[in-house]
Amino acid sequence: MRYCNFLSINSTAMFRNFFLIAIRNFRRQMLFSFLNMFGLALGIASSILIFLYISDELRYDVMHPYYKDTYRIGSTWANNDGRSFDNSDSPGFWVKDLKDKRTEVTHAARICYIGYPTSLNYKAKERIILTEEIKWAEPGFDEVLNFDLVRGNRAAMFEHHNSMVISETGAKNLFGKNDPIGQVVSVKHFWGTNDREIDVMVTGIYKDYPSNSHFKPLYILNVNALRAVHTNFNDFMEGTRFGNEIGFFENYVVLKKGADIKPIETELKKLADQMIQSDSGAVSAGWKFNAFMTKMSDLHFDQKVLWESGIKGDKKYLAVFSAVAILIILIACINYMNLATARSTKRAKEVGLRKSLGSNRREIAKQFFLESLLMTISSLILATILVVIFLQPFNRLADKSFTLSSLFNPYMFVIVAAIVLFMAFISGSYPAFYLSKFKPVDVLKGQIIKGKAAEFFRKGLVTIQYFVALVLIICTLIAIRQMNHMKKTKLNEAGSQLLSIRYGGIAPQEKYETFKQAVLQDRDIEHVTMPTTYQG
Repeated sequence: MRYCNFLSINSTAMFRNFFLIAIRNFRRQMLFSFLNMFGLALGIASSILIFLYISDELRYDVMHPYYKDTYRIGSTWANNDGRSFDNSDSPGFWVKDLKDKRTEVTHAARICYIGYPTSLNYKAKERIILTEEIKWAEPGFDEVLNFDLVRGNRAAMFEHHNSMVISETGAKNLFGKNDPIGQVVSVKHFWGTNDREIDVMVTGIYKDYPSNSHFKPLYILNVNALRAVHTNFNDFMEGTRFGNEIGFFENYVVLKKGADIKPIETELKKLADQMIQSDSGAVSAGWKFNAFMTKMSDLHFDQKVLWESGIKGDKKYLAVFSAVAILIILIACINYMNLATARSTKRAKEVGLRKSLGSNRREIAKQFFLESLLMTISSLILATILVVIFLQPFNRLADKSFTLSSLFNPYMFVIVAAIVLFMAFISGSYPAFYLSKFKPVDVLKGQIIKGKAAEFFRKGLVTIQYFVALVLIICTLIAIRQMNHMKKTKLNEAGSQLLSIRYGGIAPQEKYETFKQAVLQDRDIEHVTMPTTYQG
């Protein structure tokens, strides 16, 4: 027992001694230590920002309660020319049919998104905003999609048909500093509300959705509010035949864990065939109609649906970014190794003296590993400062909305800890194994370890460092040249002279020519045209 206590005390004293030696070396070689620390800090800061982006992309939609078992039902139109058009929405009655017939479906939700801006009029303060960040949802959508209500009664928020909930940002945009709860807003859309106003009451405020959610509207309205403007509302929700009244929704279904989706897909194909067969005009024109299911965890990286809000992710880019981050880390580690071994002559006497006093190679290696760990931890502090400084410019570059709290989530803690330990081990490995080999006799004679192997290894490290740096610089220059090329195209050069107005869908189409002639009377305007996104 006494022997164990002695070992414990001796180990603590040895660690304390290693720590004091490391601190003295840092203080005695301030410039050298700062160069080492700054090089490591740049590598850590760069890798933190890159892995922050990668982590955010890979964790898209994980906030939704059943994201691993949730599927969105899309639809595909194909014409007689063989061209197909994939849509993120599908007929509303498909969800009802699946809930009634398939035991695998545990939850379902229908979300209606109507293109073109919707007018929200807060008449009490004469404030009107136009927004496309609005969804019409049926009660119970919060069982399928993440929904964090910060004010209001969740159970009663859609108790009345004419009700809506708004995000914290939406509340600021529409109501400013006024309390939104209980306020009445007049909603109007050229198609969605048949160009009529619907008065809805704000019943709750929810927390803004994170940027890595495909579903992040600023305003959510009870879809039942459309009953006031749709004479055939039941057909709109659950119509089984094509027509002007049938509604298309972003349909979500939650399946039991481990459920096979093939029977669901077979059922959907049957429903799609029945719908297309009910339309003789579509059949005679050769149109085909089908359904497809996309897992929620795959939505962000799915390239099938092109016409969808938000920027699609690409796992190939994530692999490239990961490789760049690793290369940057290796450059920083190699830089530390080279600087450490370059000063081997100044540490030779220390190693020789310590070995003469009884220290073994293992203890000396521990000393250098500890110095590397302390240097990396110190670099992490500086790297954190750099990340804070460049976080907002990085957000603009990556089209993200990271905050300081994003750096303190559990996943980033694990990533940063792994980076620090990896860099500490890699950076300290060669100095530890190289410097700990010094023999007291050779040091006292002024002879430091020399050899072709050690010399070749150091030169190899420098070559790798320059090669990797050169590759990254060349890739950066190519990317810059491509961006400059895009900026200098004729279309982009005329960009400051182009003005885009959302005319279609809001203004009457038949008045376009009158509008065009009125605009052309301005001497500063040369041309007016109206494109369309319709594809037949």
